[in-house]
Amino acid sequence: MRKNTSSSRCSSGRKKRLPGGIFGLALVGCLFCSSTGQAQIDANEWVKAGRQADANAISPGSVGSFATSSTAKLLVPLDTLSRSTPGLIAVSRRYGILHTTREHAADFLGQEPPPRAYWTAPRRLLMDQAAIWTGAWQYRAATLSTGRGVVVGIVDTGIDVTHDDFRESDGTTRVAWLIDFFGTPLGQHPELEARYGCNQEDGCAVYGRAEINAAIASESRNDDPEDDIGHGTHVASLAAGNGASDPLRVGMAPEATLIIARVSGVMQNEIFDADILAGAAFIFDQADGLGLPVVANVSLGSDFGPHDGSSPLGEALSDFVGPEQPGHALVVAVGNSGALEVVEDSPYPQPMGIHTEVHVAPGVDSRIPILTPAEGGAQTRGSVLVWIDKQPTDELSIGFDRHDGPWLSPVASGESVTGTDDELVVSIVNNDPNASANNIGPAGIKVIVEGAWPAGETFALRLRGRGTASVWIQSEGALSPFRGSRGALVPAALKEGTVTVPADHPKLISVGATNNRESWDTRNFETIVPFQNGLDSVPAYSSAGPGTAGIMKPDIVAPGGFVVGALSIAADPQQTALSIFGGQGFVCANEEGCCSTGVDCQVLDDSHAVLQGTSMAAPIVAGALALFLERDPTLNQDELRDLMQAGARQIEGGGYSPQQVGPGALDLMGFEDAFAGRDGEHLPTAAESWLATSSSYARPDGSWSITLNAQLRDADGRPAGGFSPGRVTLTTKHAVVLDALDPVAPGLWRAHMAGQAGSGGNELEVEIRLDGERLLSIRLPIAVDRHVAVGGASLRGGCQLGAPGGGEPRGGLACLFVLGWAFARRPRRYPSAA
Repeated sequence: MRKNTSSSRCSSGRKKRLPGGIFGLALVGCLFCSSTGQAQIDANEWVKAGRQADANAISPGSVGSFATSSTAKLLVPLDTLSRSTPGLIAVSRRYGILHTTREHAADFLGQEPPPRAYWTAPRRLLMDQAAIWTGAWQYRAATLSTGRGVVVGIVDTGIDVTHDDFRESDGTTRVAWLIDFFGTPLGQHPELEARYGCNQEDGCAVYGRAEINAAIASESRNDDPEDDIGHGTHVASLAAGNGASDPLRVGMAPEATLIIARVSGVMQNEIFDADILAGAAFIFDQADGLGLPVVANVSLGSDFGPHDGSSPLGEALSDFVGPEQPGHALVVAVGNSGALEVVEDSPYPQPMGIHTEVHVAPGVDSRIPILTPAEGGAQTRGSVLVWIDKQPTDELSIGFDRHDGPWLSPVASGESVTGTDDELVVSIVNNDPNASANNIGPAGIKVIVEGAWPAGETFALRLRGRGTASVWIQSEGALSPFRGSRGALVPAALKEGTVTVPADHPKLISVGATNNRESWDTRNFETIVPFQNGLDSVPAYSSAGPGTAGIMKPDIVAPGGFVVGALSIAADPQQTALSIFGGQGFVCANEEGCCSTGVDCQVLDDSHAVLQGTSMAAPIVAGALALFLERDPTLNQDELRDLMQAGARQIEGGGYSPQQVGPGALDLMGFEDAFAGRDGEHLPTAAESWLATSSSYARPDGSWSITLNAQLRDADGRPAGGFSPGRVTLTTKHAVVLDALDPVAPGLWRAHMAGQAGSGGNELEVEIRLDGERLLSIRLPIAVDRHVAVGGASLRGGCQLGAPGGGEPRGGLACLFVLGWAFARRPRRYPSAA
């Protein structure tokens, strides 16, 4: 098991600008300085200088507390490194993992030309009733599909290999391979251990089926691959549990072969991108070695990073799928950052959340407050990570205000600044939009707030120039939801655009959640009635699209709210106080006397428990794709997505944003209609058909793409088809059609368009006709940002969100988040678990 080391914090001078070369080398020393346990944040990767070091790096003063050991793994593009670089492991077509140490880091950064490597924020852990909502029972009965001959891969917190749902009838394991990045090398598979870096200082363990069976048979449980957190076990059972522990709780693909990658240790909620990528590579490589089609599930994500699909992790994962790789699919959770809340007595515009959008006009400053919670004590100690996306043609400078006014003056593109004040360190990195070497969002701006400050202080971002800024914040350290904190918030928050990284990547299948059940009985015979907004509705926390590139996300929604899955024995709340199934912070519809049994609120019996979140929805889709690949193992990622969307259904519940739903909800029988085709002509009807758009508004620039999906259904609600495509026509107003409306699959037509340049204040109008008669239509407001589109708060001109003096957030809505609600108080926070 990895252990963190401690040493002193590195420091930097107030408002000191760092030249490129010095910046990169100075960073090396601080990367290996680790903070004390209470303030430490694990770094998934390190920021290092690109061709302009200070334009693509986090300052030394801020990064000091992110490093936690003398070794680390860097995610690096392969095009700038020799494949013979010591410690380099090529795990995808374009990206590799570099294992390096304190001694070698300075030499690595000092090469000419300087190599690239990336730092990102931590990734977090993002079937009875579910099988009914998705039509899985009917599909398996109609097609006799069970997932046999298909691999389901899980990149998560591990798996309880002793659980009956992952064993054959003779007691042997269904897990063909397992890699544990927190285990000790076994020496049984030396070539694989070398391939995935187990022979490096950090180490890892590779288990084949024989080693797992031996561990299960051993009287000593110390030999078992385990899942102390329980998230991975729950996820795996939803995708491919065989129901041996309870036939009513079978997963989607009960006879699929399992391959597992454990990427998180005991209650470690920050996860290395390098381990996620190596785990995915392990799954696809071993499945290819078995000659089987494969679906991998990644229920992990974060809010910090480019939301245009350009993150290194998203790009690297996309290398495993695509038209050139039939039989490969990869599913990710869209995230649990969609919830908005009201902060009582705040002087700022409501609601509050983790994302907002601002249009900045020339000549004046726009100001975005960041509210930090005052939850006890005189000081707050933690970190707030801010990411700002802008368009390549935008020109934005950014500064930082404290409670008594401006503190760091706005810095322009290509510049960086660091300020320190006692224990507070703030770093701003404004990337050069023309830096082609920067692969993590060329127009991205990063602001890192770290250390300690007076409890309840309100900071603010000060924007200057021209353009539209999309802002996301992620809270870590003592502000993390895993510490029970409410986390930092921005006013005038938006649900739209909260899809997390890497779910924003266009090639990955991203999944949102729907509510699955209204109640359950615990093993202590207590009936739990959770707070929710109705069956088959989208819960408030499920993230909404689009990404900043206008791509429609999620790709599909599936049951994720209150889903029953396997309980890892090591995560039973009766055995550990740290269990994610412990029910802390649990919210019920009838709060009086709710959950009197405490730790067993989410536990149905010794083998099953309830979780909620998009982390639970993703494996249900992954298991469904395994059934589809059993039917046709030549299908590729794009074909699977198109057929799944073509067969999607409208959700039955209400109270949601259309951008949380995407094209619709998973329907396996609908997929079968689209896949197998239907005889004869089946014309669409307006009553059963609908339009889905990636965004609720259009921008007046002629280029910001909006995806339009026309879900055409016949009078029986089944995919329409069998007629001449020429009978369906598209007309628009105030729109630029980027891609014409074309049939993608039976029942699914798709187009891409944008608002006309200079058309702000008008509406983009779309009308779809069948044989000249109007079938479907929609209107979208055209505006520079979402606030203007809906006539609400705007940061145009000299406007700002609220009073300059700030305000203290108090009260708020108590909500749920995935990891069993164990550590969170609001649904918007997720251990990507959920």
